Amino acid sequence: MYWNEVVELGAEVEKVENFETVREYIYTKYFANELSVRQSEFYQANINGLKPELAFEVRAEEYEGQQVVKWKNKLYYLVRTYRNQKNATVELYVTSDINAKNEYINSV
Repeated sequence: MYWNEVVELGAEVEKVENFETVREYIYTKYFANELSVRQSEFYQANINGLKPELAFEVRAEEYEGQQVVKWKNKLYYLVRTYRNQKNATVELYVTSDINAKNEYINSV
């Protein structure tokens, strides 16, 4: 693959400001491949009320469980991941629907 896309993977962190806990995302840029959402992935997610819009492939050693993807100035939330042992990558299936974030967190 070419690794010709740059995505930003966001990890959620909590910090205390003025005695209140604030959640924010710290983004790190990675090279990725844009993939097609396979028909089976689309239908399986659709059964659970989710709609994966995009898929990205990143190197397995770079992925650390981030739940948010920023690509072309748009925010996407993780629907599902798939670790491909054969080529040491992780496929990230994402959607722009904010409710998917809550579904993913509850399924982990």
